[in-house]
Parts: sequence; C-alpha cells; structure tokens
Amino acid sequence: MRSHNSNQIVDDYVYAASRRIDKLKNHIDQELTSWIEDTQNTLAKLQGKQQAVVESEQRKINAMLTETQNILNHAWVLSEQLYQTMQQEDKLETKICPNCSYENAANCKFCIKCGTRLSE
Repeated sequence: MRSHNSNQIVDDYVYAASRRIDKLKNHIDQELTSWIEDTQNTLAKLQGKQQAVVESEQRKINAMLTETQNILNHAWVLSEQLYQTMQQEDKLETKICPNCSYENAANCKFCIKCGTRLSE
C-alpha cells in the first residue's frame, strides 16, 4: 500500500510540475509574441520615418539639381556674352606690332610676342 501511495505522490508531483511548466511555457510564448509584435511595429514606424526622410532629402537634392542647372545655364549665357563682348573690343582696340604683326591688346606698351615697343 505504501508503494501505491508513493507512486501516487510522485504522479501528483510530476503532474503539478508539468502543469506549472505548461503555464510558464504559455506565459513565455505570450511574452515573446507580444515582444515580437512590438518590435515589428517599432520597425515599421522606423521604416516609415526613414522613407519619409529619404523622400524629403530626394526632393531637396532634386531642387538643388534644378537650381544648379539654372545657374550653369545662366553662367553659360553670361560667358557667351562676355566672349562676344571681348571679341568686339579686341577688334576695335588692338595694336599691331610693326615688327612681327602680332595683334596685341590696346593697353599693351610692348608686343607680347616679340617685345617690340608699340606706338601710343
């Protein structure tokens, strides 16, 4: 009879321990599931914020690119105008060297090519 009681006590203990383990397992599963869901939600929010930042920076870059292109186009127009003005001034105001026939700027006192003194 004692053996039967001992077996029953062991069986009851094992059953109770097994139930506690099952409860702990369920609790751990719930906690992990909750943590995973929270982490996924946080990641989704962060990805959304990151995407918004990327889109904002892309808009800024596109605006800068457009402005840079406008500036370069304007600089090109100005350089063309300057070139044409310089060509006109060079044709109007030059001194030809009597020695080598080099066309010097009007403000030169000596020929850039041969060093001959130019007339005033």
